[in-house]
Amino acid sequence: MKTIQLFLLICILVSCKKENIYYYTNNKEIKDSTVIRFVDTELKKLDVDPKKGNLKIYTTLDSVSYKTNLDTIRTKVFELASKDHSIPKNRPLFDDWIKEKIIVVDNKTAKVVKFYSTFKNVKLDRDEINMIGMKKLIKLGSILNTNSEAEIPEDYLNTYASAVVPSDSSKIKENAVDFLSKFKIDHPDRKHYNLNFLSFQDAIKIFQTYNRNGVYKEPFSIKSVSENDKPLYTHKKDSINILSPISTHTIQDRLDYYKDHHYRISESQIKAIQNLYSIGGPTFHAILVNDGKYTYFIYVTSIVITDHDKKQSKMIPAGLMKKIGIHYYNAIRK
Repeated sequence: MKTIQLFLLICILVSCKKENIYYYTNNKEIKDSTVIRFVDTELKKLDVDPKKGNLKIYTTLDSVSYKTNLDTIRTKVFELASKDHSIPKNRPLFDDWIKEKIIVVDNKTAKVVKFYSTFKNVKLDRDEINMIGMKKLIKLGSILNTNSEAEIPEDYLNTYASAVVPSDSSKIKENAVDFLSKFKIDHPDRKHYNLNFLSFQDAIKIFQTYNRNGVYKEPFSIKSVSENDKPLYTHKKDSINILSPISTHTIQDRLDYYKDHHYRISESQIKAIQNLYSIGGPTFHAILVNDGKYTYFIYVTSIVITDHDKKQSKMIPAGLMKKIGIHYYNAIRK
C-alpha cells in the first residue's frame, strides 16, 4: 500500500513540474533547440537552474531569427563564396562542412538581438575561443589602461602573435590581469595566453568597450525570468567606464590601420563597417565586426570530420575561413 502511495505521490510531483517556456522579445515562443541551449547557458550565469522547470524566460532575441531564413542565408553565402572560388561548387559538401555560430549585439544597449547556430550536436557545440586570438587586443587595452599616452606602433595589431613559442611576451602580465578583471574575467593562467579561454561574449564585450568610448556593458540576452509566474530575475542596466577617451582614440586608430592592412581583409569586399578584428585558431576562424550600430561575432569551424569511427578529419585553409566569415557578415547584416 505504501509503495502505491509513494508511486502516486511521485506521479503527482512529476505532473506538476512543467517545461520551461522561452520567449523572443515580441513574446513569440522559442522552439529552436540551439537557441534554447544558448539561453540555458545564459541562465546558469545568472545562477538560475534551467532544469528546475516551471520557468518563463523572456529574452532580447529577435523572433525573425536566422534559423527561419537558414536556407536563404546559406544559399547566399554559398553563392558569394562560389563566385570568388572560396569553396568547391558543391552545395551538399558546403552544408556538411561549414558550421557556424553568430551572435549580434546592440552597441548602445548591449542587448543580444540575434543568435544563430548550426551546431545541432551538443558534443560538437562551441562557445569559447582560445585567449591567444585576443592577445593583441587585450595587451593594447591593458597598456593604455595603465598609461593612456603610451606610444603604440601604428601596425601593432597587425604583427604576428605566436600561439606556440614560449616567450615573456606570451605571459599574461599583471597589468593585463588587472585589465581583464574589469571585464569580470578573473584568475587567468599567467604562464601563457594560450592556456586560457574566453567565451564568445567575453570577446564581444572587450571589442565593444573599445568601440563605446571605453564604457563597458555586459552583453545580455535575458530580460526577465519568472517561476510559477512569480518574478525570479529582472535585468538591471549597468555600465563602467574602463578606458579614457584618449586611450579609446588610440585604439580606434590602430583598428583602422588593422582594417586597411590586414591580410585578405583589406582586399575583401566586406561592406559597411567601422572596424573589425579577425581571430584564428587551429580548428576555427572567428571575426568581430562593428558596423556602428551592432557588433557581429561570427564563428566558423575549420575542421571537417570525415569519419567519426576512424577519427579522421580534414582542415579547411585559414584564408578560406576568413573569406567565408566575411561572406556571412555581408549576408546577414541587419
